[in-house]
Amino acid sequence: MNIRGVVPPMTTLLDENRRIDFGANQKLIDFLIDSGVNGILILGTCGEFFAFTEQERREFVTFAVKAVNHRVPLLVGTGHTDEREAARFTKFVGEAGADGALVVSPYYVALDDNALYHYYYTVSHASDTPVLFYNFPDRTGISLNTPLVKRILKDCPTIVGVKDTINDYGHTRTFLTDIRPDYPGFITFTGWDEYFLLNLLNGGNGIIGAYSNFTPSLYAKLYQAYQTGDMDLAAECQKKIGILMGLSSVSAQSIAVVKYAVSLVLGVCDMPAAPFEPLSSAQKEQVRTILTQAGIFPAE
Repeated sequence: MNIRGVVPPMTTLLDENRRIDFGANQKLIDFLIDSGVNGILILGTCGEFFAFTEQERREFVTFAVKAVNHRVPLLVGTGHTDEREAARFTKFVGEAGADGALVVSPYYVALDDNALYHYYYTVSHASDTPVLFYNFPDRTGISLNTPLVKRILKDCPTIVGVKDTINDYGHTRTFLTDIRPDYPGFITFTGWDEYFLLNLLNGGNGIIGAYSNFTPSLYAKLYQAYQTGDMDLAAECQKKIGILMGLSSVSAQSIAVVKYAVSLVLGVCDMPAAPFEPLSSAQKEQVRTILTQAGIFPAE
């Protein structure tokens, strides 16, 4: 699998009764692709994978494969605390036509390196679906280290890369400095929007960042500018993304923030999955203010 650039971790749009709104999600998929993104991830953290039954997730994958229709690569979040379910779902998404799986480490319980090795070995060997590690220590309580990653890669040839969601670019850089010499094609995405350009400059593959849900053309413009060597434009785009980072202080419910911003752009429902609630009026005003400061509201 060869994937670079901007890969939005697509939020899963719901109706007012918290049911998946397939029409709205089709609208979002088309908006992202038409804006120039290089791939789409569904059922990641921003996609609220934790809020749906396995059957609902299977139905959404089947829908998304058809909706994307090979226009860009499609990744699916398949991680779970139960490695049997993670393995089963990873196998399913490959058979359904997705291009790869993003597998988060098990969360809630503390795991040592041997347990993590066994988990990723089991999941990756369940099928030939290309797998990316999903390192998100703020949510899992553990962080993948490069000696462990090397050990896993040696025995798991279908694992091809990582999404590193950590507010420490030095950690992401280790995947480039320590892993790439032995695995030159190792895909390295940052999950922290603020590090998009920095990751590209260090040889990384790009960004899987939540805010590209509602301003994908800004992210696509940065990536295109980087590819053409227009570093002034790339820096200008990154500065706007830096302003958007202020959204992280609006609410602890970051998914609700993203959904509200998407609703402003596409006119869709901003309902998050239970137990989260929509933003308050004051929080919505904060979002609009930040989007205005970044120059992307009401429209780019």
